[in-house]
Amino acid sequence: AERLWPKSQLDWSGCYHKITNTEICWRGAWLTLPLFLFLLSGCATVSGNRVSDSLHSEQGLASWYGNEYHGRQTASGEIFDQNDMTAAHRNWPFGTVAHVHNQNNGETVTVRINDRGPFIRGRIIDLSRGAAGELDMIADGVVPVRADVIHWGGGDPGKPPRRRVWDIFLPWRWFG
Repeated sequence: AERLWPKSQLDWSGCYHKITNTEICWRGAWLTLPLFLFLLSGCATVSGNRVSDSLHSEQGLASWYGNEYHGRQTASGEIFDQNDMTAAHRNWPFGTVAHVHNQNNGETVTVRINDRGPFIRGRIIDLSRGAAGELDMIADGVVPVRADVIHWGGGDPGKPPRRRVWDIFLPWRWFG
């Protein structure tokens, strides 16, 4: 390893080369690299359940809801019809279209997100009674599913929704 300057010509305390009058401080570089890596890690996404033909995929439990909410207003503002092929998700944008696969029996249904929920730990999606009937899960109530987004609602169909500032500092998965 070749030295750029003789050791006697470097002022290590001030990070200043005495002959060329140039600043060559390396102490800041040791802080810059970890800071850069930390900031870069915030751009990374983890998706262990990636499916090649879908935009996004999640696995977990699905439940259904119907009679007591039939005719009431959903979080999106539309009136809930328990016989429609709709669903509730905590943070997918309204209008998102997804395939939901019942992993117990292989049945699949296509639903549109029009409400918020479920608010029970471990569940990823609440289906309308009509969608639950297509998956043959009415009697079971809660079944393991895989939900694959095929079209994001409310924007560019190829891009996921923008993360809001409060989603970064208050991850909803901690509460449900």
